[in-house]
Amino acid sequence: MVHEIVQYHNDFNTVPLRGFNERERRIVMALLHQVKNKDVEVVQLDFDTLRGLSGWNDTLAKSENSNAKFNRYLENLSDKIMTLRGTLRSEDGLQVVKFSLFPTFIIDGKNTMTLKVQINPTFKYLTNIFDMFTAFELDDYNRMNTSYGQELYRLLKQYRTSGFYRVKIEDLRHLLSVPESYTNAKMDQKVFSKTTVTDLTNAFRILKSNKNEALVEVDQ
Repeated sequence: MVHEIVQYHNDFNTVPLRGFNERERRIVMALLHQVKNKDVEVVQLDFDTLRGLSGWNDTLAKSENSNAKFNRYLENLSDKIMTLRGTLRSEDGLQVVKFSLFPTFIIDGKNTMTLKVQINPTFKYLTNIFDMFTAFELDDYNRMNTSYGQELYRLLKQYRTSGFYRVKIEDLRHLLSVPESYTNAKMDQKVFSKTTVTDLTNAFRILKSNKNEALVEVDQ
């Protein structure tokens, strides 16, 4: 069995996937996997792969208007991915870089049946890995049943060698796109739900958390 490994620079973990559902996040990770360690500016995924990742209904896929509807789905998804913005700051805060990783999408539902994505050449370092990287199996990521579980999973994978993830609660709220209206009790209920904790416990042999100190101990 071939295990598809998603790998990117840790800086990408500062890009919250706000407003993306679980299936859309799978496609984002698949795109990152496609450009990993490749000196290219355009990558593509075929529609069959995208349908599988997005959970596109098999019955609908056989309908007469399937391609037109799937094209609209990809168009809407592309609009969302193009809104992703990252921020890099120097330690003193005097140097700030704002960036978009994927500025161009080409959807061809007529000839090649593919989605082509252009990566911003300025930030190809995010997917051409030498050090300071996050890595995980795409299948394991796809097994997460909640969006918070997906985001926590990739954040924890960044600390696969140290075994500890320490983060301020306010920073964790930002990284996970937790609504400001959520109290700590609501955050425990929604972010660290039973489903999310079960998924993460299955992914890591040891998973202990102290949410008051925002300390998570993990062991792979």
